[in-house]
Amino acid sequence: MAKKKSSLDNKNNSTLTTSTSIQQQTEAYLKSGGEINIIQSGVSGLNHQKSNKHITINSNKVKA
Repeated sequence: MAKKKSSLDNKNNSTLTTSTSIQQQTEAYLKSGGEINIIQSGVSGLNHQKSNKHITINSNKVKA
């Protein structure tokens, strides 16, 4: 009798495929001269001091 694949087997296979893909993409990136910076935990990549959020509130409705 043939053994059916469980959803757990499919999930593990998918995880392995994704992990392998990420590893291959990372290696290709580094070989092409890319650089990976290690950032300390808790540090944000956003610059909160230079906020350029321009919000315009207009109550005029556009008539078609």
